[in-house]
Amino acid sequence: MVKLAIDTMGGDFGVPVAVDAALAATKTNPLLEISLVGDADAIAARVPADHAFTIVDAQEVIEMTDSVADALRRKRGSSLHVALQLLRDGTVDGVVSAGNTAALLAVGRQLLGTVEGVSRPAICSKIPARGGHVWLLDLGANISPDAHTLHHFARMGSALAAIADNNTAPDVALLNIGTEDGKGVEVVQEAATLLRADSSITFTGFIEGDQIFTGGADVVVCDGFSGNIALKVCEGTAGLIGEIFETSLSDANMSDEVLAAVTPAFKSFFAAINPHSYAGASFLGLNGVLVKTHGNSGVGSFSRAIELAAVEAAGELPLKLARQLAAS
Repeated sequence: MVKLAIDTMGGDFGVPVAVDAALAATKTNPLLEISLVGDADAIAARVPADHAFTIVDAQEVIEMTDSVADALRRKRGSSLHVALQLLRDGTVDGVVSAGNTAALLAVGRQLLGTVEGVSRPAICSKIPARGGHVWLLDLGANISPDAHTLHHFARMGSALAAIADNNTAPDVALLNIGTEDGKGVEVVQEAATLLRADSSITFTGFIEGDQIFTGGADVVVCDGFSGNIALKVCEGTAGLIGEIFETSLSDANMSDEVLAAVTPAFKSFFAAINPHSYAGASFLGLNGVLVKTHGNSGVGSFSRAIELAAVEAAGELPLKLARQLAAS
């Protein structure tokens, strides 16, 4: 049995999507035990009578426009705070939210602390790649990490891939402007030296941006500035490709029979490149499982984030990260 708390008041759609996502996740995994945190009346009105969710009332919301200082000091009664307090106190095994990313990271560090050896948590997500997906980190939590921090990111990403993908030796690469040993800034060169000397990681060297999507590695490590840009370019490109396809279909004047025949293939293609088809982002390095989904997530995307949190919690990811880092 895995126990998760869902922050129902973060994101663009709040209670309706969060509750429906929880329903979908428990249908997929009946062993999930979920606490829904937020406006108790609104949650109760949405939950079917035959579902035994725990409802935890919290009336405050951390808005997307709120500063980190406000999230930490003024809104301690927020649904996010309450959900993370449940995790800190051991009532649940993980938390899922669609809320403010900066607030999630700040409140998570304040209430949970970090795994020993981690000075800076990282944001990690899987993105589509040839043959499946690749885990990319950091996605914005650390703009200018040093070489030792990048080394820690590699260990954390490797541990996540091992648990989520059942991959005992995931290939890890460093994002760089070239694959040659002499390329890149000093911090990347120093990180590569540390990774080559680390027998606990299968380090495959440098990888360029276009190779992220070709399946050249299972885990790609970079600073948060580069990772966030790479992720947003991926999402924007996927959206543009989808629009081009839709325009091409409408301009092709296909017969109903031909359109019916090709539609399933196009839907499968769109699902493969759509960022919302993948689970949320994991906050690695905290003393607890915390997963964020897109602020504008629909039910499907939110439920996949819940499923990822359940996998991480069942796999005792924070404990495994601690062991990985202790080996240094």
